[in-house]
Amino acid sequence: MTDRFSLKTYAFFILALLAVMLLCVCIGSVSIAPKDTLTAVFCTLLGKEVPAGISKNIILNVRLPRVLNVALVGAALSLVTFALYTFWLGDMDATIAQRIPTALTIAVAVYITVIVAKAIGCTLPLLAKAVHLDPALMASPLITTIVDICSLLVLFSVATEVLHV
Repeated sequence: MTDRFSLKTYAFFILALLAVMLLCVCIGSVSIAPKDTLTAVFCTLLGKEVPAGISKNIILNVRLPRVLNVALVGAALSLVTFALYTFWLGDMDATIAQRIPTALTIAVAVYITVIVAKAIGCTLPLLAKAVHLDPALMASPLITTIVDICSLLVLFSVATEVLHV
């Protein structure tokens, strides 16, 4: 028996990531139904007219670019981390081929951490509002603590998967 993730687990995490990204686009000072968000995105991609009554400008010009920006920033940070660890910061006694698995582990963990941080920062104030608390209560200290804990869990999970430790 191996300790590797199954294909179903990977599919679950990918679907969870897409659901969180959809949630981040839908929820804000103006709530937009997920159906309307998906309709606006797919109509735009297919070159069709977005139906009236859907907040096309908010979805396509404000929220979607912010979510995509998070994905791109995470990817850029991952690539820089991978390059830094592989070529400059890694164990200089090891060959580059020996440094790649560790660099890959750190890079993937950084990318996932950026996405998780965005999701937590987006959802915690909304949860506070849902239970009739001031969303400002969920500001910096709580979000930072939760993101730090999740970051460590992500790093350990990725290290277990990639490095088999």
